[in-house]
Amino acid sequence: MLLADLCVAAAGSDRAAFDSMTEDMLGIAARHSIWASARRLMRHLVAIAV
Repeated sequence: MLLADLCVAAAGSDRAAFDSMTEDMLGIAARHSIWASARRLMRHLVAIAV
C-alpha cells in the first residue's frame, strides 16, 4: 500500500506527501533519490498510457 501511495504522490508531484510518508524511515538523501526515481517511473507510465 505504501508503494502505491508513493507512486500516486510522485505522479501528482506531491513531494510533501511523499516526504511525510517516508521521513521516519529514510534520510533526506535517500528520499531525494527515491523521489527522483519515482518521478521518472511515473512520467514513463503516464506516457505509455496516453
